[in-house]
Amino acid sequence: MVYGQHGELMAVGYATANDFKNAMTFKLQAVIFGEKVKELFILYVTKLYKLVSKTQEPQYEDPLWLTYDGAAECNIGRLVSRFFENELNIHITTTTIRSVVETTSAQQLENGSISVAQRAAVTAVNTHSSVIANDHYVRTELGRTVQLAKEAFAGGIAVPAASPLPPPLPEVWGADHPDGPDVQRARWTAAEKQYLKQVHAALLTAATKPRILSLCLRRIREDPCARAIFHVRHVMSTDRLKAGLTADAEVV
Repeated sequence: MVYGQHGELMAVGYATANDFKNAMTFKLQAVIFGEKVKELFILYVTKLYKLVSKTQEPQYEDPLWLTYDGAAECNIGRLVSRFFENELNIHITTTTIRSVVETTSAQQLENGSISVAQRAAVTAVNTHSSVIANDHYVRTELGRTVQLAKEAFAGGIAVPAASPLPPPLPEVWGADHPDGPDVQRARWTAAEKQYLKQVHAALLTAATKPRILSLCLRRIREDPCARAIFHVRHVMSTDRLKAGLTADAEVV
C-alpha cells in the first residue's frame, strides 16, 4: 500500500491492496479497520510517519508502512505474530486469525444471526478459502451425529454432550508461504528461518545435539501453527531443515 491511500482509509474505513499472497486468485484485497484501530492509525500517519520517513514531505507513491528506521515494511504479518509472542507467549499467524473469522461467521450463519450474503461477503473480504470453515462444519455435524447415536443406545434419554469443538487451525502446509505446493523448488522465507532457528535454539543441548534436526522436525510437525508458515517441501526430511538453518539458504 502507498502513503496516498491513508486518506481513503480514514475517510471510508478501507482501501484496496494488490500485493498479497492470494493476489492471483482474489486480484484485490480490502484493508479494513474499525474505530479503535482508526485512532491508532491517525496517530501513526500524523505523528510517527513523519518522524521516521526519509522524505521531508511524503509523496503519494511512498510506502504506507514504515519500519522504525524509515524503510518500507513489507511483512506486516510477522509483526502480528511477534506481538502475540511477546505479549501473550503464544504463536499466532494471520492465517490463524482469518480461520477464526471464517469459522465464527459460519457459526453465525448456522445460528441465523447473519444472512448467506453476509457470510459470503466475509469470505470474499477475508481473501481466504472457505475450506477451513467447511472442515469445521463437518466436524461439528459429526459431533452431533455421535450425540444422537449415543442417545439412541441410551433408550432415547439425552446424554451429556461433549465439549464444543474448538475452531480448527489450518492443516494445509504453506498457507502463508509465497510459493505454491506444486513448485519443484521452494524459497526459504524469513518466517520459516526465524521459526526454525528459535526451535533449534530451544532444543539444542549437549545431549540432543546428535539428533537435533530430528527433534526440530518433530516439533514443527506437531505444532499446528507451523503448518501455515512452512512449505510442505521444507518439512519432508531433516536434510531440508539443515538447508534452512544455513544463513544463505534461499531455495530447496
